[in-house]
Amino acid sequence: MHGYWQYYDDPPMCPPSTNVSESEARLAALGCTAEEVETLTESGYLALEDSDVLIDRYYGGELLRIDERTRYALDNTTLHNLLSAQGSKGRRFLVPTVHSPSELRTIVQELEAQVGYRLVFRGQVKHYGLERKLPNSAMCHPELGETSLLPSVWRSVFRQHPTCTGHFIPWTLLEWSSLLYQSFDLRCG
Repeated sequence: MHGYWQYYDDPPMCPPSTNVSESEARLAALGCTAEEVETLTESGYLALEDSDVLIDRYYGGELLRIDERTRYALDNTTLHNLLSAQGSKGRRFLVPTVHSPSELRTIVQELEAQVGYRLVFRGQVKHYGLERKLPNSAMCHPELGETSLLPSVWRSVFRQHPTCTGHFIPWTLLEWSSLLYQSFDLRCG
């Protein structure tokens, strides 16, 4: 078990995982060449044992739902399509620039009206690009490249350990309390 502080060690610790070797075996069994297996696993695509889902670990954990953007059916057609999209420039999606909180609120309200429900944001205020052999074309913008939705701690870990497949470990109440008391003056209301 690793605590959150160990990810900031230099070099950061990478939790041990058998996911990469499981993925390599599953992909090879589906007929991928050694080079294709390396490209997929080094790029963060995992084919877990006892699952027919290929997961892009840069955009989520082991949720076994297929959405064809971050989790794919584990079959030869899907693998061929992913590997052949290697040179894809991605797709256009909205990347607004705002200059005030009211301008941001207006954009969010318009988006919510279009989709018909409230939106939740994780608070990333800057574009963090990903560099990997096989980018996810669903997350690539022609001008910006592939957008990373990884928290800063995992961006730090992956810089040092590109094939790390550690999972987020929920913090205990004591760890959250310690972090909050160190980071914020809770008496200051």
